[in-house]
Parts: sequence; C-alpha cells; structure tokens
Amino acid sequence: MHSKSALVTILLVAMQAIGIAATEVTILKKGERIAWVNVEPGSSKSVNIRGKYFTVSVSDSGEKSISGSKYTVE
Repeated sequence: MHSKSALVTILLVAMQAIGIAATEVTILKKGERIAWVNVEPGSSKSVNIRGKYFTVSVSDSGEKSISGSKYTVE
C-alpha cells in the first residue's frame, strides 16, 4: 500500500504529464505541518483551517503565500 505522500507525488506527476501543473503548498504553524493544498501557478485557493478560511496563492514564478494568517507556507 502506498503512503499518502507517495500517492500525492504520483498524482502530481500525472497532472504535469497532461499539462495541469499544480504546486503543493504546505501550511505550517510554528514549523509543524498542519495541512497542504495543491494550487496551480498564477492562482489562489480558499482553504478552511480549523473553522477559518484563508487564501493560499502561488505566483507565476512559484512564490507561495497565505493571506492574513499566523500560519506560514513552504
């Protein structure tokens, strides 16, 4: 059985092969991973973290950010 991260890697490779290049954004609180989301470069996605919504964005150049939050991204 594949681990969750292996499955995500397989899905990302498959999406890139068909032209849908998404970037995995890891959301951190005090350096600890609490969530992750896939966002296409040049777009953003609304994410519910513990009952509050935040906007996670990836620029065309690949820079990741999260709006109005105590969380960080990598």
